Amino acid sequence: MKITRVRPLTMGTPWRNLTFFIVETDEGLSGVGEVRMTNNTDALLGYLSEAAPRYVIGKDPFESKPGESEGTAAGPRASGPLPCN
Repeated sequence: MKITRVRPLTMGTPWRNLTFFIVETDEGLSGVGEVRMTNNTDALLGYLSEAAPRYVIGKDPFESKPGESEGTAAGPRASGPLPCN
């Protein structure tokens, strides 16, 4: 299974923009993730458009690297997208 597409979705709210992304695979599975970057939505979308083709497209959505799921000071991170088909 390989990731074939990453689609960002931004929803504006009175206090900040909420940014989600949909990850699609060649086997028809999709997953949804959330990205938080307060008051920098344009920069975030620009980064995703540059980084996804280089680091995400063509990768196995369930493959994780050491340290990837340990989290950060902001909180834990998921090790892969959640299937929601």
